[in-house]
Amino acid sequence: MTESFEPFDSDLDPSPESPQGSGLMGFTVRVLFLLLAGGLAAIVGIIFAIANPQPPTSKPVLLRWWEGVTRWGEPRRLPSDTFLEDSERPPTPEQIQGEIMTLSQQWNRIRDRIIQLETQLGISPNLNQTLPERLQALQDKAQTLPPPAPVPTLILPSNLPPLPGRKLKVTLPNDVLFNDNNQLSPEGSLLLDSIINDLSPHSRSTIRIAAHTDSQTSLADSRELSFQLANTVRQYLASELRGRYRWVAIGYGQTRPLVLGNTEVNRQRNRRIEIAVD
Repeated sequence: MTESFEPFDSDLDPSPESPQGSGLMGFTVRVLFLLLAGGLAAIVGIIFAIANPQPPTSKPVLLRWWEGVTRWGEPRRLPSDTFLEDSERPPTPEQIQGEIMTLSQQWNRIRDRIIQLETQLGISPNLNQTLPERLQALQDKAQTLPPPAPVPTLILPSNLPPLPGRKLKVTLPNDVLFNDNNQLSPEGSLLLDSIINDLSPHSRSTIRIAAHTDSQTSLADSRELSFQLANTVRQYLASELRGRYRWVAIGYGQTRPLVLGNTEVNRQRNRRIEIAVD
């Protein structure tokens, strides 16, 4: 029994390459290709950025992420005006407009009052003058005015003889008889007490009480006020007098002035109570 052997020659029968070596070579080629393409893209991007520079609209995503990481845990800062008082905050446009409107209204009232005073003092309004100059002119004019006339005093029957057909007439100033609330004042009560003795002998006569006001209110309001004043005097005299009298209370308002009511002194004279025995 014989055995034969065939010679083995690697050069004559080469074996195929290993699949592992082929995969590694392909991966290396791909990496080199990606690096080459990325480098070319970076160079093109740099050239394009140099040729067309534009300001960044926002921070890059990576930079924002990195700032968020580095600031993690730090206390958050509020705006600088969070804890400002209301008086320290800058005014809003609406607040400024409101202040301007308020100042404008105040200035209009001051201007109208200055013109009114200039007219009363006989000064021709000069709009070209400044406000201090016009106020100084008013002050200079006011210093040259005469002192006010004294307040009208009580006119007793001995000083004013009765008119024909009348037994007695007394005129009293409203400013003395009544207070600011149009109620009888303590001085007014004393004045009425002083004429009770003169009215006592005229029992069974008609006592007419007429009240007059100035022209500072409307016609209807002045009549209503004057009737109220006349009725107040009637009630007081009727409670103090003993005897039988016929009472008549009339409110003329501003319809029967004694003088022209163009000054405060004249208006004071027109505000009066007339008590007459008919």
